[in-house]
Amino acid sequence: MSKNNKPKQKLELCVSDIDNCISDYFGLTTKASAVVLEDIQKEFNIPRKQLIKEVQEISANKTHEYYGHNAAKLIEVLPCLKDKDEKIKAKITHKWDKNRRELCTLYSGVKDTFKEIREAGGKVVLFSDSPITAGIVRLRLMGIKPENIDALYLREDPNIPDDKRPLFQYDKQESTYAETMMQKTIVIPAEYHKPQPELLSFIAKDMGAREDRTCMIGDTNKDVLCCVGNKCISVLQEQGATMDKKTLDVFNELSIIPNYEIGIDSVNKKLKEAGVEPDIRLDGFKNLSKHFEYVPISKTANENNSSNEEKQTKVTKILANKDKYKKEVNQKKETAIVATKTKHSGR
Repeated sequence: MSKNNKPKQKLELCVSDIDNCISDYFGLTTKASAVVLEDIQKEFNIPRKQLIKEVQEISANKTHEYYGHNAAKLIEVLPCLKDKDEKIKAKITHKWDKNRRELCTLYSGVKDTFKEIREAGGKVVLFSDSPITAGIVRLRLMGIKPENIDALYLREDPNIPDDKRPLFQYDKQESTYAETMMQKTIVIPAEYHKPQPELLSFIAKDMGAREDRTCMIGDTNKDVLCCVGNKCISVLQEQGATMDKKTLDVFNELSIIPNYEIGIDSVNKKLKEAGVEPDIRLDGFKNLSKHFEYVPISKTANENNSSNEEKQTKVTKILANKDKYKKEVNQKKETAIVATKTKHSGR
């Protein structure tokens, strides 16, 4: 029995988001970016107010670039740095890159949890809206090895041509890692974002798992909404959704992701508006075993042994009709309360 005296649910397949779910992405991003601003102020004697104003104006006009969390690009385009010493700018960029790589670590218990699930005969899939290039680099820095997971679902990078993907920005060591990881990767077309309940159902079927023994762990309302309209178990990773005041302030001040709200209060507000409550609220990845009994993939399920190319074709077909997809998602949101109640009553 779990701590709250409720029977543990059986879990065959763990589908997990990446950023702010298995690793503190916003924390590392804001810390590294804050240091960049301090260095620019110190090295070039530029007032902080002027820096913030320019960063926000650039982010507002280039939302797809997310300059606020890419200091290398930001330094290139800031008007106040246009004629400044290139060697000093390169030093600041190098320091930023070093900081963000060192800060890219896993939450406590993530790898142990993955290991326990897989040793019990279950499977682990990572499913994120992150583009391939950035996602694979971060997974390597976190210490996630290809053998730690069974599959990886990432979005294509719209800024990188197909023939340049996925080894576009990697050094030799990262390229070797990327080639191995890509053998387990399914590419989601760039125009599609979570929630994708149909895709989550496909992942469960592809892995040979029962939907009612498949969980989706994430830090946002969109991760929870992936479980509306199917039988999958929604798990809100509150550790990743909870931000301290400094992280929130820097995130908003630097427009890390323009027009995007973060923090547990924002997530709860959006869930309330959708009429959905997560099946489980998780206070840290290391505590997943308090809620689940890890069991082998169902013997009765028809596991799909098709190649990655065949899976890729199926995923593309699932998401092919953009208008139809949007309509289905909107219908699911409108009937979220009914769907959720029905799902709970069936357990």
